[in-house]
Amino acid sequence: MDIAACFHLKRNVVILDRVVHSNSRYLLLLAIPLVLSAYTHLWNPTGFPIFHIDEGHYLRKAMYVLDGNGLQEGPEDVLSHYGRIYTHPYFSQIFLAGIFAMIGYPDSLNPTPGDVHSIEMVWLVPRVLMGLLAVVDTFLIYKIAERRYNRTIALIASILFAVMPISWITRMVLLDSILLPFLLSSILFAVYLKDSKYQENNKKKIAIVLLSGIFIGLAIFTKVPSFTAIPLVGVLIYANSSSHKLRTLGLWFAPVILIPLLWPAYSFASGQIDEWFNGVLWQAGRGGQFSQVFKATDSLFKFDPVFMSLGFAGLFFAAVKRDFFPLLWAIPFMIFMYLLGYVSYWFMIPLLLPLCIAAASMIQDLSSRISKKKMIHQILPFVIISVIGIFGIITTSMLITLNVNSTYLAVQAFITKNLPAISGSVEESDNRVYIIGRPTYIWILKYVFDEGNNNYQSYYNKGKIYRTISEGIADKFVFIVDGRFRNDLKKSTTKENIQAIQELYDNSTTLAKINVKNTNKFDSDQYPYSTNTKVAGKGGGRVEIRASP
Repeated sequence: MDIAACFHLKRNVVILDRVVHSNSRYLLLLAIPLVLSAYTHLWNPTGFPIFHIDEGHYLRKAMYVLDGNGLQEGPEDVLSHYGRIYTHPYFSQIFLAGIFAMIGYPDSLNPTPGDVHSIEMVWLVPRVLMGLLAVVDTFLIYKIAERRYNRTIALIASILFAVMPISWITRMVLLDSILLPFLLSSILFAVYLKDSKYQENNKKKIAIVLLSGIFIGLAIFTKVPSFTAIPLVGVLIYANSSSHKLRTLGLWFAPVILIPLLWPAYSFASGQIDEWFNGVLWQAGRGGQFSQVFKATDSLFKFDPVFMSLGFAGLFFAAVKRDFFPLLWAIPFMIFMYLLGYVSYWFMIPLLLPLCIAAASMIQDLSSRISKKKMIHQILPFVIISVIGIFGIITTSMLITLNVNSTYLAVQAFITKNLPAISGSVEESDNRVYIIGRPTYIWILKYVFDEGNNNYQSYYNKGKIYRTISEGIADKFVFIVDGRFRNDLKKSTTKENIQAIQELYDNSTTLAKINVKNTNKFDSDQYPYSTNTKVAGKGGGRVEIRASP
């Protein structure tokens, strides 16, 4: 081998070594937020946070689809207020049912009536799925920020999402948690459209534009407020297209519109378009207070004042810098939330994404202004995010290691074990036994441990329960009475339907009182526990099982 060949071989080896070293460093950098996110979202998923009422609704709908009943629940199945059956689009229940079908859930778990561990495993699967989606969200936030800004901002933004205490909201099985990866995927494809390899290859360009449109269409098909990201993604598609901008935008817009239209189209085909309009208008207008968005935002500040302060400071900083990326993401969403009549804190989950990126951009930019020394420019952002990250890990760990669901699990175990004896009904019987309680309990009882000819209803659907009482449809009632049920009865004793339920409740007999004493030891007046008591609780309190004579 001559000297020139040896020189070229040595140079190629050096280049290859640098590439491998660079890739290893990149993967290590990316692994940091992913590992942190896996810990904060997958540790103790059935222990914290408390099982939310809406989780019961969405899991019930998924199980309804899984059982082959179609996409839309009938009036006899719905547990919502006033019997309205059109509240949200269908993709969440299709998505969950599809995952459940692939893994054979819940039959693959061999659920055993009366076994608390078995009940916990039934809850574990959907909660773990939410945790995995959150890890995917962390990855997508990193890639979006890396492509739009740089790796430093990407690392900071993804760590903020991964470790800050507010991230516990995404651990619940909610529509807002499910839509995040689809929304982020749409934005990522729109950001990547700027790459020259997509501009030069028309087929690749069309594919990436359609994928962006399909993913945001699926996000809207999960929950309608996702449409507020259309201005951001639309601007990115238009700006990142080197030619035929309007044609490209139109191509992207087609699936954005057509996919969500499957929801009203299904109702029209079913002859229920009037019910669809009524349900959507009720869902959008309930509450009727524009100020509810401020109450929801205030709750987020109480949950995590550090993150929210950084996020909104980042949005202000973005406005000063005229960085419209996080502003186009956050402002339309906040305006729509303001216009809604009913807003809860978990509705604000999509807002966490632009806040992460805005805060990360601010940290990186301000760090570069503190000193003119290049070394400090490079190190200071990592020092700041390390301090914030350590704070986040410690406070988040204090929350996710709690066990606040023991009473819920014990109640479901008791009901599943004793339901046949309580109801006294068999499959062929005409008896109508009503199991009345929080949706959190009911979805498992109905779709995992369904016994006999029973009917299940949420305690707050008082009008339907009243009709059942007055018309003598049910032979027997079983009440799952928790603190919220008791308070609801006390506050509404002047209404005829509440009086009927109260009378039935007063004439019922107690079968069991369940109040599992948890080992949680914390001061509810101290942060971070003080900010989460209304949703985290200390285990569900005392729950009473009562049955009518």
